[in-house]
Amino acid sequence: MIREQVDRRYVAGIRFVDAASGAAVTRGLRLESPEIAFFANRSGIQVAQRVAGWRGYEDAFEKPDPSTFAAADHVVTVVDPEGTYLPRTFVLSLPAAADTLAEVSLFRSVDAAVERNWCVLRGRLEDAADGKPLAGALLRVRNDADGTVRARAISFIRPVEPGAPKREFEDRIVGEFMIPIAGVPVVTWNAGLGPALAQGISATLEVIPFKPTQKNPIPDPDELDKTQPGTIPTENKHAVTLRSGGVIPLNTLKTKTS
Repeated sequence: MIREQVDRRYVAGIRFVDAASGAAVTRGLRLESPEIAFFANRSGIQVAQRVAGWRGYEDAFEKPDPSTFAAADHVVTVVDPEGTYLPRTFVLSLPAAADTLAEVSLFRSVDAAVERNWCVLRGRLEDAADGKPLAGALLRVRNDADGTVRARAISFIRPVEPGAPKREFEDRIVGEFMIPIAGVPVVTWNAGLGPALAQGISATLEVIPFKPTQKNPIPDPDELDKTQPGTIPTENKHAVTLRSGGVIPLNTLKTKTS
């Protein structure tokens, strides 16, 4: 038997994490891109194995010829077949650094399990103009005290799967949202007048609508997250009080989309 060493260059690695807990998501995700083929390794890292037109780059392990590939940004869609996480898109910039992993956050669906001591905001988004549910909007919870973002989520949106059967219950929950927030303390020090201890943290829920198109029917939360707080209409900001270990119902939030 003759052993032969074969070196092969993979193009990029992607680590998916739960937006609420920060834990790695390693199971059963489906990545879709017209230019890139992916596979999951034993650690659950999604590996970009082949890129259309990059054969010379893939075959050259040490010093690929720059003429054999073109640097570009690729839009990738990730879908969780089990439905725990909502579909989203993200931009994968290639070529990637050899010693780094791209990290992409996934957002839980409205019926996903949460920890008992988490704070959970639930509600529904509707367009203020026509009352239609708003799918794929980014919801951002920001601490009033210091302006830091405490949590992010997106409103329910169905995966776009050609030929897939239509499930009526999904129509009923389009636009609904569930924002799980870990680490909210049971009590906090009161910075103002009154008792030394206070229950709850004052925060603002910011709603950033997603406008789907035929070309881009699934949102990229990272792109929506670039929206600065000062550009968000007052109607899309809602005062909330975060409390540990309970569900806070926000009912229907009318949202300005233009």
